[in-house]
Amino acid sequence: MFLHTKYSILSILFLIFCMASNTYSGTDLQHNKQSKELIFGVFPYLTPRLVEKMYSPIGHEFSKVLGQKVRFLTSSSYEKFVVNLDKQIYDIVFVQPFDYVKIADKYGYKPLAVRNEELRAILVVIPTSPIQKLSDLKGKTIGLPPKIAAISYLTNRYLRNKGFTPGKDIKVKYFRSHFSCLHNVLIGSVAACGTAPPAMRVFNNRMNRELRIFAKTKPISNALFAVHPRVSDTTIKLLKNAITQLHRHTTGRKILEATKTNAFVEIKNSQYDEVRSMAKTFR
Repeated sequence: MFLHTKYSILSILFLIFCMASNTYSGTDLQHNKQSKELIFGVFPYLTPRLVEKMYSPIGHEFSKVLGQKVRFLTSSSYEKFVVNLDKQIYDIVFVQPFDYVKIADKYGYKPLAVRNEELRAILVVIPTSPIQKLSDLKGKTIGLPPKIAAISYLTNRYLRNKGFTPGKDIKVKYFRSHFSCLHNVLIGSVAACGTAPPAMRVFNNRMNRELRIFAKTKPISNALFAVHPRVSDTTIKLLKNAITQLHRHTTGRKILEATKTNAFVEIKNSQYDEVRSMAKTFR
């Protein structure tokens, strides 16, 4: 009874938090080529308000080094963010790898810097869960972020490679964000969640909980910063330096701590060729 009440309270608080988060979007913005401001977009892997809190300080750093306004934007859903990517609204973006290869190959976006750890999907449960290994998931429901999220691609691929047929051996339920998925593990509506290490670290910190990892996928190149080809080479150089030097000063280290990232390092377009190959199998 106490446990049920405890998780019910957590659920109500979480819903209030999410409702407040949805007040910030930017999906109707049209890029103004005459404007001197740059648009910085971040994919909504957590709630929009939390993404804004974590990444808008990076936009402020960009503004300082460039000497011009950098406007931060995210969206209330992955789907709306992808629409804006296709409209080429963003001058600077922080995106998941599968979105990067699409906008790089289709629109000419250039890579700036990447998290200094590779990306893998981790499957997590509450500490007291009876699930200890992947086979224990048979007949149960696993939660994932939106279907188009990199982690969802990786997790579904991993499950199939391990002999599972999603929808038959295991039920898959998609949520609006990593945060929603993790929350639903906490309240027991799904048995497990497929997520990313940085998302879980942020969630654990904010909810004062520790989820348990019981499976991991093979890694690929991580989420990264990229720029539209309309951005000048001089600006690109300044942006790249600002991102890769964050770990060297106090303000930057605070930003990295908020995003649960150690550092960002330079990355080449060719380092996403494996992601390109994987993306073809999902189409």
